[in-house]
Amino acid sequence: MATRKPSSPVQFTAQNVVNRKALLQSCDLPFGCLFTPFKPVDPQPPLLRYPPSKCTNCSSFLCPSSRIDSENRRWRCIFCDTHSDLPQHLQNAPPNVSSECPELMYQVVDFYDTNVQPPSLGQNISPVIVFVIDCHVPDEELQHLCGSILSVLASLPPSTLVGLVTFCNIIAAYQLAVPNVASADIFPGIESLTDQELRRIMGSGSLYIARLDACLSTLTLILGALRSVASLSTEAEGTTPVAFAKQRRALGVATEVAMALIEQESIQYHQSISGRAGSVPSSGQGRFSQPPPFGRVITCLSGPPNFGPGAVPADRKDPQGRYYRQQALSYYQKLALRASQQEIGIDIFCVGLYHFEIPILQHLVYSNGGLCVIQKSFGEEFKTNLWLCMVQNYGRGGSFDVYSSAGLVVNQIIGPARADEDTPEDSPDCLTKVKVGRVTPSCTFT
Repeated sequence: MATRKPSSPVQFTAQNVVNRKALLQSCDLPFGCLFTPFKPVDPQPPLLRYPPSKCTNCSSFLCPSSRIDSENRRWRCIFCDTHSDLPQHLQNAPPNVSSECPELMYQVVDFYDTNVQPPSLGQNISPVIVFVIDCHVPDEELQHLCGSILSVLASLPPSTLVGLVTFCNIIAAYQLAVPNVASADIFPGIESLTDQELRRIMGSGSLYIARLDACLSTLTLILGALRSVASLSTEAEGTTPVAFAKQRRALGVATEVAMALIEQESIQYHQSISGRAGSVPSSGQGRFSQPPPFGRVITCLSGPPNFGPGAVPADRKDPQGRYYRQQALSYYQKLALRASQQEIGIDIFCVGLYHFEIPILQHLVYSNGGLCVIQKSFGEEFKTNLWLCMVQNYGRGGSFDVYSSAGLVVNQIIGPARADEDTPEDSPDCLTKVKVGRVTPSCTFT
């Protein structure tokens, strides 16, 4: 049976660029493309160890559609008709330069930047993992949740850095570095962290984040104590669906605290590196023997976020619901941008039969490569999905550039990406620089 070859990593919504407004308005789909950077290409594209040749006017690349002037050793841009010199290695090539230039023979080529030092493949780079747990999870469900977390953590390397945050109308950041003691700092959930509260987190050293092998007993103790908190809250506020949905959940501030813990860990790392500048790094099992930490926030949510920044009314018929949803959307978009800038991925497990405001929460997770997972309970299916989430391989810290001809503008990018805020002011109008968040091998940008 014949095997279908993988298609190109770039697929457009139309074979031709629409050049008339009437045609554009009649199209059901906007003009765009699907870009899958790690999609396998057959045959495998050549790897070129020199920089790409760009147009001196619009910076577009030399490609098979470019017109070659072999006599004058120049090529003509297909976008702006500007003539540019052929690259140095083709200046002395035979008249038929196409045979000597892979860029003119293949639709897809890979350029290797010799000025960028790739990370060592021997280093096992693992993120700082902060669990954010809703204190209003019913008692029986919370037992399954805590058991699943401890079971998954047991399969991770002992050097994994772990943190824990719980939330209701207040937020508790637990000091896992304190052995065998359930100690936490409390923050109000009604408003975003103040500068004073941020300084308190940043100035606490490394109390909140600890190696898994050093804090597992403390973490087990804390998760066991959470059961009684859940029982007390359900007894006081009721167990009906309406009462349960109205229980206060300050998800926004809890996420802010979790991100601050990861940022504090990164600061600790850089301070440690600067303190031993000029010395030979130790190969032992020290706290900062690994590359700079990046982070993952894994949130377990049992109801809608209805308290503090990003809150949405629990009552769907609230006359001010539309206003609060717009405010929440703006808040989570800003929080997602900050997470993307700090290389922090956010995953949210929404467990239960309640309305979680998923269309709003998606703006918090998708731009940094996270997931919103909806499940009925914290049973075996949750445990499996949590494990898959923890062991999934992904890349981070990438970027790509989009060049377009005159009249075409990139209006929106769908996927774990954002516009590069460091784009130089003198960049050509046809250039759109994009920063990439957490990506998997099958990730596609639209």
